[in-house]
Amino acid sequence: LAVTSASMDEDFGTTVVFVNATLSLVSGLDATVNLAKSGTAKDNIDYSMSPSIFIPAGSATQSTLLEALGDLLSEDNETVVIDIDTTAGAEEAVPQQVTVTIMDDDPLPTVLLSVDSLSINESAPGDVTNVKATVSAIAGRNVTVTLSKSGAAIEGKDYTLPGTIVVVEGNLSGSVSLSAVGDLIDEDLEETIVIAIDTVSNGLEDNVQQETVKLVDDDAAPTVALSVGSDITDEGTSVLVTTTLSAVSGLPVTVTFSKSGTAIEND
Repeated sequence: LAVTSASMDEDFGTTVVFVNATLSLVSGLDATVNLAKSGTAKDNIDYSMSPSIFIPAGSATQSTLLEALGDLLSEDNETVVIDIDTTAGAEEAVPQQVTVTIMDDDPLPTVLLSVDSLSINESAPGDVTNVKATVSAIAGRNVTVTLSKSGAAIEGKDYTLPGTIVVVEGNLSGSVSLSAVGDLIDEDLEETIVIAIDTVSNGLEDNVQQETVKLVDDDAAPTVALSVGSDITDEGTSVLVTTTLSAVSGLPVTVTFSKSGTAIEND
């Protein structure tokens, strides 16, 4: 058993290979070689081939055609493994097996990044929006998009977001959840989460993809209470003036005093 080429193209170039069965000598009887097919390629989906080779009496060799069936799916190269299953009118001398690789020649899909909402609230529990990767064409294998994350918001403290999006084989998109982490701390009204594509496996980034989501703080500013260490003090001594917040703040709090009364400042 032999093939005319160990590889073939899926759509363009060499898309057929001959599978030859050769007898050790010319016989006066017809011979039939029944073939077994296996490998990662699927019969009648990725390729077509007759299940047997007929060698008429008086001939030493005959062949059958292995033909690739083209598609538009970007996928892995696939193998067709051909064995002799049974024979009639001849005997298989030793186990025979040949392998042909079908080379995929479809372009890689491009990937677009998007988010369902450009702002989410921090409220506890925090809001959620989807971060989506969409491919330009269905692929015959998973497309994995690795994300990079930056911005003023801190991952794990202000939000959570998985690091990869997988577009599963046969689908046009995949998504993950961007979740705000709610707290009770007053902080900047808006913090940004900048999401970009770092790398793509089995695909290509469609130009530079980047999305910015605003994380909106909804916690009230703390109230301020003023107190003094003593209501009465002697001349030449000091009294501690204390400001106390009703809650811890994520922002610096500045309290400006106004001063009045019968005493004169710096006198």
